Amino acid sequence: PDSLANAHVWRAGELGGDSLQTVATGYTSLDHVLPGHGWPQGAMTEVLQPQAGLHEWGLVAPALAAVQGASSGTITGQMLVLVGPPHLPFGPALGAAHAHNKLLFVFRPLRAQQESSPAPLRLLLEGTVSDAGNLLVNVFKRRGPPLAAPVLLDTRPGRLSALLAASGERARRRREELAPLARPSRVLQPETPTSPSGHVHALLDRIAQPAHP
Repeated sequence: PDSLANAHVWRAGELGGDSLQTVATGYTSLDHVLPGHGWPQGAMTEVLQPQAGLHEWGLVAPALAAVQGASSGTITGQMLVLVGPPHLPFGPALGAAHAHNKLLFVFRPLRAQQESSPAPLRLLLEGTVSDAGNLLVNVFKRRGPPLAAPVLLDTRPGRLSALLAASGERARRRREELAPLARPSRVLQPETPTSPSGHVHALLDRIAQPAHP
C-alpha cells in the first residue's frame, strides 16, 4: 500500500525514525540502535540512572559539543539550558525544547522505570569496569523492537582511556613474567616410615621361618 511507503508511517517490527531530525550521539554503536541514528530533535529523551552526576555528561557531551560547535559564529547561536541541576555544573568540564526542535534530555532516578512516560526514547545507564568501556546503556523504550542487550560505551576522555589501556598492558606483561615463578616446583616426599605394628609383623615372620643349617 501507498501508506507503507510514506516516511511518516512506522511499523512496530522495524526501527523507526527515518523522518526524524537527529543529532549524532558521538558513539557509533549507540547511533546504530537509535531511531534516526542519533538523539531525536523536538522529542524528549529520558535517561534513568542510579545517581545524578555519574554518567550523564559523558553520554550527552559529544552531541552538545557538536551542536555548540556548529552554531559558533552564527547570529542566533545555540543556548544550553540546565533546569534544576542537582549540582552546580563545572564549566571547564563541559568544554565548550520540544517546541523549538532542540535536543531535550530529562534525567530521572531508577525508580521511574516502571512509571509511564511520554518520552519516545528511554534509556537506563549502568556503570561498569571494562577495558572496552565504562558505561552500559540499556535502550528499554524506542520506536522499534526491544533491544536484546545493552550497548557498551567508553565515555572516558581519550587520554584517560589511553592511560588505562597502557596500564592494563603493563599489568598483563608483569603477570606473564611472574607466571613461571608462581608454578609449584616438584618436591620430593619423604618415605613414610613403617608403623610399629609393621615392625612387629616383620619380626614374627622371621621367627616363624625355619632356620637353615
